[in-house]
Amino acid sequence: MTRPNHSFVGALALALTLSLAGLVGPVGLAHAGEGDGETQAAPTARELARQEQRLSFLSEAERARVRQTAPLVIHAQAIPEDSFGSELSGMCSKFSAWELGTPMTSARITDLLTQRPIADHLAGIDGDVVATVAFARELADMFAGLNVVCHRVMAGRLAPADLQLLRLEHAGELDHGLAHASQIVEKAGAELTELLDQANAYASPEALEAAAPSLAPAAQAFVQKAQYETPGKSASALSVSSLGALGKTVFEGLAEFLIDRAKEEVLAYVQEQLVERLCADDADPRAFIPTTCDTLLSIDSTLSLAAIGASLHASIVQDLAVLPDRTLVLAWMQVPDVAYPGTLARVIIPLVQAAQTRTSPLDFAASLHASPPLDCETLAPPGHESGDQKCADTMAVMRMASMLAYAIISEQSAVSSQLDPQFLTLAVAFTLERRFATLPSVAQQRILAELGAARFEIQPGQLGDLGDSVIELQQIADLQRAIAERADAVVDIGPILNAEIYGFAAVANRQLALAGRHALGLLATVSPGEVEGPERAVVGASAASAVTLRPWMRTLDAELAHADDYIELAEAFADEDWARAALGTIQLTLTLIEAREPGRSAKFAARLSAVRRYIPLFVELGTASSSDEVNLALQSAFPAGGFKRKYRQGAVSINGFLGVYGGATVSNQLDANNELAWGQTGGEFAMFAPIGVHATGPVGVGRKRPWHLGALVSVVDLGAITTSKWLEQQTNAPVDTSNGTRQTELGEPAAFNVAGLLSPGAYFTVGIANSPFVLGAGLSLNPFGHKRTITGRDSVGDIESLDNTLLPVLRFGAFFAVDITFVSFGLRCGVRCRDRR
Repeated sequence: MTRPNHSFVGALALALTLSLAGLVGPVGLAHAGEGDGETQAAPTARELARQEQRLSFLSEAERARVRQTAPLVIHAQAIPEDSFGSELSGMCSKFSAWELGTPMTSARITDLLTQRPIADHLAGIDGDVVATVAFARELADMFAGLNVVCHRVMAGRLAPADLQLLRLEHAGELDHGLAHASQIVEKAGAELTELLDQANAYASPEALEAAAPSLAPAAQAFVQKAQYETPGKSASALSVSSLGALGKTVFEGLAEFLIDRAKEEVLAYVQEQLVERLCADDADPRAFIPTTCDTLLSIDSTLSLAAIGASLHASIVQDLAVLPDRTLVLAWMQVPDVAYPGTLARVIIPLVQAAQTRTSPLDFAASLHASPPLDCETLAPPGHESGDQKCADTMAVMRMASMLAYAIISEQSAVSSQLDPQFLTLAVAFTLERRFATLPSVAQQRILAELGAARFEIQPGQLGDLGDSVIELQQIADLQRAIAERADAVVDIGPILNAEIYGFAAVANRQLALAGRHALGLLATVSPGEVEGPERAVVGASAASAVTLRPWMRTLDAELAHADDYIELAEAFADEDWARAALGTIQLTLTLIEAREPGRSAKFAARLSAVRRYIPLFVELGTASSSDEVNLALQSAFPAGGFKRKYRQGAVSINGFLGVYGGATVSNQLDANNELAWGQTGGEFAMFAPIGVHATGPVGVGRKRPWHLGALVSVVDLGAITTSKWLEQQTNAPVDTSNGTRQTELGEPAAFNVAGLLSPGAYFTVGIANSPFVLGAGLSLNPFGHKRTITGRDSVGDIESLDNTLLPVLRFGAFFAVDITFVSFGLRCGVRCRDRR
C-alpha cells in the first residue's frame, strides 16, 4: 500500500491552527451516566467557558470507564489435529465384526477401564492361564458392549453413560482403553477367539485349572498379540517471518539521521501546544490518547528528533488502534444496545489486522475463546441490561463460536474424508468441552449461568443440534485447508496477503458470525426458565428441537447476520489508513446510535467534537512512518540555515558535516618475522561525514561576510567506511609449521564493517564567509580500519584455520564540507549579540 507523503511541519501547523480554533470552537458538554436518565442542572456561563477551555466533556463515570478500555488481545495458536472422530469410526468398524460374548454396559466398561488399563491387566496375567482365560471372557463381553455403543452412535441415540465413556476416552483418561480394545479385535481377534473356543468346555474354575497346561499355548499366543501400539498425532505449524540485513539497516539509518535536520523547538512546541491543550489532567481528549500523552510528558529534551518522532509515532498509532474500543464503549454507556454491534466490531477489527500481519484469520478466530477477558467481561455484573452486560453476553457467544471453529479445524482431516457426521459430531462435542476450560473464568461463569449448569458438558439431547451445526460449519475446515494450500504453494504467505488475505478474512468473519448463531442455538436449547417472545428457527437447529431465544439472544442473532458491515472499517485499520479508520470509527458509532435511538447521534457527535477536531493531527503523526516520509517531512520542517548562528555569536552545536577529506594515515606493518610494527605511513581520500560536538566563535562580526573559527570533536564518521586508503597490502611468504604452513596478510577489511563507523577525532574548523561551507584539519583514530589475517594450511594445502584481527589506523588530514547543524546552543553575550543581529 502506498501512503501519501504527509509533512510533519504540516501536522504541527495544523495542530496550532486547531489549537487556536479550539479556544473558540464549540465543545459538547452534555454529561450522562450509563442509562441513568437523570436530569442535571444547567451549567452557568462561567462553568461552560471553563469546561470548554479545559476540553471537558465527559462525566466522571465516563472518564473512568473509557480509561479502563483496552483492545482485544488474541495470540493465534497452532491447532493440533484431533483424529478422535476418525479413530472412533475405525474402532467401530472393528467392533462390528465381533460376534462373541454378552454385551457389557457402558457404565461397567467405564469402571473396568478406569480401575485398570488393559495394558496393565495383560502385564499382570502373563503366564497365568486361568487369569488369562477370565480376562479373555471379560474382553469378549466388553467388545460386544462397545459394538452396541457404536450402533447407538450411528443411530444418534447415545445414553448419558455412553457419552461419558466416549468423553473419557477422548480426554485420554482411560489410557486409550477403547483404542487398545479395537486393536485387540483387529490383531489378536483370531487368537482370542481360539482361546475362548478351547476354554468353552471348562466352565468351572477347577476344570479350567486342570486344563491349564493344554490351554497355555493359546493363552500365550493371545497375550503376545494383544500388546498395544500407540498412534501418533500431528499438529499444525506456525510460520515465522524473516529478518533483514542488519548491517545495511544500520548504515542506511545513520545516513538518514545525518541528512535529517532536527531542532529542539519541535519538542518545545509539542510540549507547549499539545500537552497543555490535550494532555492536562482535566482534559478529556487525554482519555482517548493516553499513551501519546504519557510519551509527550516523558520525552527527554536531550533526545534527537528522530527518537522523539519514533516515540510519538508509535504512541499515536497505538492510541489510534484503540480508538474504536474507546469510542464504542462511550457510545454504549449512552445507548446500551450499541454494545452488541460494537463488541462485534471490536472483535472483527483485530481479526482482519491479524490477517495483515501474516496470521491466518481462521487461526485468529479459533483462538479467540482463550483470549484474556475483555474489559466489559471483567466489569459487567450478571444480567443483560447495561452496555457492559450486553458486551459480556456478546463476548460469551463469540467465545463459544470460536470454540466451535477450533473444534472443526482440529477435525479437518475427518471433514475432508467425509467421515460419518455422528462420529464427527462426537469429536467436536468433546473438543468443545475440553476447550471450555481455557476460557477466562468470568466468561465461564456467564455461560454456565445462562445454561443453568454447574459444568460445561454436551448432553445427549444436544447432539442433534450440534450435528446440524457441524454440517453447516464444515466450510471452516475447507477454508483452513485452502489457506494452508496457498501458503504451501507460494512458500511464503506474503503474496496471499496482497491478493487474497482480505477475502480469506471476510469469509472467516462470516463463518465466525455463523458459528455465533449456532452457539446461540446451543445456549437456547438448555436455557432455564420461561422465555418470552416468539420462537426463532435457530440456524442449525434440528426439526425436533423446540429452540426459543431469549430477548437478548434475538437481538444478538440479528446483529450477527450483519457482521460483514464492519469489514471495510477493519481493512482501514489493517492498512494503517488512519484517516479512513479514525473517521470511519466516528461515523460507525454515530450510525449505530442513530439506528437504535433516532436523534441521539447529534448530541453524541457534539460531545465528541473536541476529539474529532484533533483527528487530522493524530493522522498526520501516525502516517509519517517510513524513512523517506520522515526525511521529507524533516527537510520541509527544518530548512537549511542553522549554521548562521555561528557567524553571529559563540555557539555549541550538535553537528554533522558532509564533504570530502584527504590526508595521511599511520598504521601497522608486518616485519620479516610476521610480527606487527607500528609506523607504516599511507594516504587516503574519502567522503567526510562525521557527527559530533562543534564549538565555534565568530570572527569579523561587523563585516558583510563574517567567518567563524571552531573545534569539532567527533564520535562517528560515516565516511570512514567509504574511504579509499592507500594502505600497503602486505602478504608475507608462507612459513612452515609442524603440520603444514602459515601465511600472514595485512590490509583493509574487504567486507562492510559497521564497527568501522566509530572514528573519534578532533578537528580545527574555519567557517567561510557567512556560507555553509567549512574548511578544517585534524586527526582521528579508526580502531577497526586495518585487518590482519593468518591462514593456516595442512600438508596438502587445504585451509585448516583462519584468524582475523582488526587493527587501528590513525588518520590526519584536511576536509572541505557542508555544515549541517542539528541543534545549536548560543553562548551568552548580552547586548553585543543583539546588535549583531
